[in-house]
Amino acid sequence: IRDHWTGARTPSGRIIAQGARGLVELVGGHWESVCSETDFTWDTLVSDSNGRIWAGGAGEIGYYDPDDSGGYHYHSLTALLSEADRSLKDVYEAFPDSHGRVVFVSAGIVVRTDGLSAETWHLPFVRRLYGWVDMGRVLISGNDSQIFVMEESGPRELTRPSSLAGSDISWTEHLGEENWIAFTRNGLFSGVPGSGQRFERINQWLRRSAPTTFARIPDGRLAITTYVN
Repeated sequence: IRDHWTGARTPSGRIIAQGARGLVELVGGHWESVCSETDFTWDTLVSDSNGRIWAGGAGEIGYYDPDDSGGYHYHSLTALLSEADRSLKDVYEAFPDSHGRVVFVSAGIVVRTDGLSAETWHLPFVRRLYGWVDMGRVLISGNDSQIFVMEESGPRELTRPSSLAGSDISWTEHLGEENWIAFTRNGLFSGVPGSGQRFERINQWLRRSAPTTFARIPDGRLAITTYVN
């Protein structure tokens, strides 16, 4: 398959990834084509609870719907955006919600769509916007230590952790009550945002290793993938 870092697992257990052209599915020990309609380089593929696969990449967003033959058909959504918003650059993350919609987080624009219409928001950022899910909420950050939570009316800014000013938050997790951990360009920290308590650095090694994703595994440990060993 194409040398790329994105794939999706559907509710029925199908493992879908980007192939040299379109989508491929892992069947047994080999990959089989399930859609050859597209030739985009996707930054993100994610399945929702209905098996629809949402896709985002440089200048393109859309979705793949499964058909009766076991394949997929692609539907582009870029035309739903204004001319000014179609220069999406890279679309790094996509987060389906419980209403049949998805939130795409691109380098500088947030898009929410149900496949029929789209809403967009331009949020402040330095390098790019980062998105993640915590306690069922989509959180977004990109400028200084600002964190936004996606609500029905759009992004709402949360209390800014003053102790992380200038740190560029790219991921957080709520640990209970008022305790959070956060990854920033200065490393991984733990503490209480907005209370005046200083975040204590957990591991400077992470700063040198360029983390890409974070996930909790069943035993409670935090799994981190990085560009650098």
